[in-house]
Amino acid sequence: MVMTSSLCSQDNLHVEDMDIKGKYENAVDKDKDVDNDKDVDYNEKDVDETMMSCSNMEKNNTNDQEVEYVDENDETVNLETDQNCKTGMCVMWNTEVNLEDPMIIRSGKQSEDTEEEVMEFYNTLQFMLYETGFPETEDRTAMPGRANNKENAVVVFLAPPEDCMAMLLECGNQVSDSIHLIFKESWVSKKPSKEKQGLYEIFILKAITFHKGGLTYIDEFNPPRKCTYLVNYFFNAVDSGLPSWGLEMEKNLANPISAPIPLCNQVDDKVWTRYKMSCYGVDHPETLAFTLAPKRYVPSIDTIRVLELGPGMKSKISQTENSLHNKNRGDNANMQNSSNATLESHPEYQTANSVITARHTDANGLVCTHADMELEIRNFLNKPSIINRKIVVKPSGPKHYASVGVSFHPPGNVDSVINAVGILLDKIMDGDSILVETFVEPINPRPVTGISHNIQPTLVDSGLMFRVRCTGCKDIDGKPICSLITCGIGSIREPVHGDNTVPQTLNTTLLAFGVSDPLMRRKIEQDVCKKTEDILQSLIDEEKKMTAEQRGGIGGFTDIIGIDFFLTEKNGQIVPVAVDVNSHDCTASCLKFDCIVDLMDRCTVLNGQILNPVVQQYEHSIGVSSDNSSQYKRRDLDMPKFDELFGRSVRPWVRTMLTRSQDYLLQDKTILVIGAGGYSNQFIWPSALELGVNIVLVDSNLEYFARDLVYRFISIDIEDHKRDRAHASFIVETLRDMNISVDGCLTFWDDCGPLAALVSELLKTKGNTYKAAYMAKTKSLTQAHLRKRTGPIPHWQYTSLFACRSARITCEADIPKAIQAVSIPAILKLEHASCAVGVNIVKCKEDVFNQYANITNRLRTNVDFRGVGLGFSNLMVLMEHLQGSDHVVDVVIFERKLVAAFITNNGLTNWPSYIETSALMPSNLTVDKQAQLVNAAFQCLTELGLSNGVFNVRMQLTSIGPKLIDINARTGGLYICDWVKRLYRIDLMKCALLVSCGIRPYIPLIPPSEYILGVMLMPSKHKHVMHDKVTRMILDDMQSQGDIILTLLETEESLRFANDKAEYEQPYANIAVQAQTVEEARRKLLNICKKLAIETSDYKVSQFIQLC
Repeated sequence: MVMTSSLCSQDNLHVEDMDIKGKYENAVDKDKDVDNDKDVDYNEKDVDETMMSCSNMEKNNTNDQEVEYVDENDETVNLETDQNCKTGMCVMWNTEVNLEDPMIIRSGKQSEDTEEEVMEFYNTLQFMLYETGFPETEDRTAMPGRANNKENAVVVFLAPPEDCMAMLLECGNQVSDSIHLIFKESWVSKKPSKEKQGLYEIFILKAITFHKGGLTYIDEFNPPRKCTYLVNYFFNAVDSGLPSWGLEMEKNLANPISAPIPLCNQVDDKVWTRYKMSCYGVDHPETLAFTLAPKRYVPSIDTIRVLELGPGMKSKISQTENSLHNKNRGDNANMQNSSNATLESHPEYQTANSVITARHTDANGLVCTHADMELEIRNFLNKPSIINRKIVVKPSGPKHYASVGVSFHPPGNVDSVINAVGILLDKIMDGDSILVETFVEPINPRPVTGISHNIQPTLVDSGLMFRVRCTGCKDIDGKPICSLITCGIGSIREPVHGDNTVPQTLNTTLLAFGVSDPLMRRKIEQDVCKKTEDILQSLIDEEKKMTAEQRGGIGGFTDIIGIDFFLTEKNGQIVPVAVDVNSHDCTASCLKFDCIVDLMDRCTVLNGQILNPVVQQYEHSIGVSSDNSSQYKRRDLDMPKFDELFGRSVRPWVRTMLTRSQDYLLQDKTILVIGAGGYSNQFIWPSALELGVNIVLVDSNLEYFARDLVYRFISIDIEDHKRDRAHASFIVETLRDMNISVDGCLTFWDDCGPLAALVSELLKTKGNTYKAAYMAKTKSLTQAHLRKRTGPIPHWQYTSLFACRSARITCEADIPKAIQAVSIPAILKLEHASCAVGVNIVKCKEDVFNQYANITNRLRTNVDFRGVGLGFSNLMVLMEHLQGSDHVVDVVIFERKLVAAFITNNGLTNWPSYIETSALMPSNLTVDKQAQLVNAAFQCLTELGLSNGVFNVRMQLTSIGPKLIDINARTGGLYICDWVKRLYRIDLMKCALLVSCGIRPYIPLIPPSEYILGVMLMPSKHKHVMHDKVTRMILDDMQSQGDIILTLLETEESLRFANDKAEYEQPYANIAVQAQTVEEARRKLLNICKKLAIETSDYKVSQFIQLC
């Protein structure tokens, strides 16, 4: 049997017949993959004709209308229409699934959505899963009411699956059961928000959920799940035939939204985005723009001339269609005026339909009325910079993409340009534009002189060009990132876009065009990446100025865009020229590329090649490794893995979805914080305020500086921790009297760990037991408990291996017994202390007696030294003296499961002091040694019973493995939070808040690309850095230039009164540098220390940092 279509359903073979007009309106690239409009050279032999993409489409459709099928007996078979024949879909999955309304509403109002439409969406999803190697969707609706994922993230897509498959699979992989695909309006419910008056929340009754490994389920939820992030494609803004009920669904929402309709329309406005490109130095075609009822003001500049079309230019029929279309698109009246200027009101122009009238507003606000459009076009084409160039005419607006309506014109053919503008005049709607612009001349294929890589390029012929599609995402830190670059090669005589090209990498494409120099290819890639990020940054900056109403909602922001570039030659250099920016439905081309390379990755060996340099730069090869490692380099470690390939283009966007979801969950939460802590905790209060968290702070200091930065401040004397049980009861009673209900309870202050655990137990919030917190605070109990953990663990080593010998000393009479238990030399320290206060090495029996008497006489109560555990007692402990490197492991645990861990190397101390001098993050230890430290820290914490929270664990890495020094049952202090946020983009403070509210923190796995190396400043040695005018000027200049990271641990005022001869002085600041290697970091830090006179004869930074 001979067929012109692909494999069809065995039962029904259908051919779809669509008229040319329908084709013009609907045959568009689903991912909005272009307006590549630029995009075509013109056949010089046909200089008298306008070559239009719609004309090409009509010709192709005419050829496709008559399709003849001949069976084995040469009998003609008449076939009905069926979309399956166009896609090659062969139904190989179960279609007897429950896609009806959810059970909890089934007796009520039925949805108006047709079952055929929903089944079409479902079959498309199964088709994609089936052919890309994922399991079939399982129907679990018979068992509704499953618990939410531990992260409580509920990301919702109102969309057909083909528009969002990459995001669905990637989000399911990052957090299983977090993504919800909605096909019907009845699957969701919109209700007024309880926290935000006048706003609404979306609840999910039924959805297709995505899980790790591509597992999918049809699920019903009772109780419903609350949406934490919405992506809406169902607003029918492009006449796509999709449902439009999403238009009402996204209005007045309290939750985060990706690109609501007003922002989509703004991004799809080519005139406005080109103006923004110009502001950020991004090249674009020189443009003459005719706008109809513009929604935002764009002034004319050197590269863009903007004219507003007057009323009466469209026929009555067109005006009627216009009003209907605008109603369907949604109200854009709230869009912001880009340059803070108001649109001028002009009198109605009563002109005949054949007469072209326009008005021009330039940057000075001058208005030119009754401007003749033909004259404007002629003047534009006669400009010296344009007169010999080819011209592109295109429409602009949400309806116009995929090169529909784009035409190309040879130099000097003014009449064809005017005719093309006239044709588009009746097709544009209010808010749309017609652009007349210069054609971007593509780079010509070059002769290949050599190949630097083992890829054998396929050289292109003349008459070809390529489009560069970049995906720009807003990452979790709010910064733009170019996540993927793909290219498509096509004929120079027709538009090049995602539907008529095969996606491939920029590197491969440049090789095919003869760009053999790897440095040049790398420079082009970096230039394209930077311009992509600059364009997205311009949108981010603009949206910060807009009101919630203008953005389409309190949580409405643009988190992803697609940008189309063409490469051209300028002054002997290859430069990218941006032609289009597309809103969030711009990922289908990237999905296709991911599917292609993933199919190969799963079925073949890639010979160790990285498929895309951008992935290598941003996602794959930016992880740091040991500078001292002599291990051989394994090729398979450099190969992209499955989870790195599939979904990489949207991976930063998915990180943002989940991060914004948890930020939303924290909004309006009331969290009790016990103990304010020192000055180094100052960042906590404004950060919590920015997150929208209501902090109820309990502290002894009535005059604490941050009392006005928190929701409620309660002053209670909690310094005497021997009375913690009484304090806990009083705190709970005070909350009840003040009618304060809290969602979580925690502390950031080491001394308040046991008290916070007691309060948490009384309030029944997520936390740790008092027993576990008290053992962690008491060093001898910690070590004694762990030494007893000698039971076998099938998957780990005995926990007792990580404990060291110790003995408590309550009085001098205990010393001989302690020495016998521990042996000499040993370390003598306070039982409940932190920050190495009172720590001394003792080398003989007399040393123990002398140091014990000295410390217990000097340090008795909190009055002597606040924050080192003297509120519990001044008992001491003798501990085994260990030889090895010093490390700190900061650990995030939720319900006894490890969520994240970060290792810091500590440098040598300034002997005989044990105060920290320097630190390096991340650790440059070999991977197995780092794994030992993380495993040991996690085991020690969980064996003590610390199962929820963020913890700071100090360990010694000896020749026989890790040994525990002590545990701080709270978030790491000093510089730790800042460094982790800079390197890993993870907020440990936010993690602690989330855990206290019973939410597992979402941790994106982003390898750090740099090291941070820092040194501590001591009051007795480094006051001059802050107080000497010349040195301070140098310091401030370094900080403003970004050469250093300065972390103040004490106020400058307190530094003035610091005792230079204090026996137990603490550092007042940390100065750090960032570098891509440890050696570079050491060099930079030493230079700074010498310039600021931090390195001295008795404070040898050069020695301290050698073991970092």
